[in-house]
Amino acid sequence: MTSWGVLLADGAVFAGRVGKQGFKLTAPKGFVFASDSLGAKIQSRDGKRDYHFDSDEVLAENAVRGIMQRARANWSRQADARKSEAQAKRDQKIYEREIGSVRVTLEDSRRSGNCIEGSLAYAEQRLHIPRSEVLGAGYLFSVPASKLLVTNGHDGVKRAVRAAWLRETAVQI
Repeated sequence: MTSWGVLLADGAVFAGRVGKQGFKLTAPKGFVFASDSLGAKIQSRDGKRDYHFDSDEVLAENAVRGIMQRARANWSRQADARKSEAQAKRDQKIYEREIGSVRVTLEDSRRSGNCIEGSLAYAEQRLHIPRSEVLGAGYLFSVPASKLLVTNGHDGVKRAVRAAWLRETAVQI
């Protein structure tokens, strides 16, 4: 289907055709229509926020209102993603700072999804700690997280260390 559009009045108006149907959209206050390599879009006058719409949105009833609703929802999701990313970075810095004092238990390994036999085999093969020593000490047995992380980048080890860190940093009431 052939479609085209032109920007008029410095982006205040976007007009064109989609197939045989014509359209003319007027940007709301504080916004203008523009285009880039991805196509037509609506953006804030300062250019900090934009939203690329499609031909279905242009032809819809109350097109500008619908475009703005989807744009605002999209901007909200982007803001949430930025907040989550910032929080993850803060959490990672705290984790890296505190990991040196964390001690990992067999229960931490189990809680992270590792099986007991695999954890005991890992302790024997990589850490040279006999299973009798691990099982004999019960809940008192632990290994420094830093020692585990140096031995291997295995995902099960990383999960166990993370579980231990979460256990040690959990707020108890």
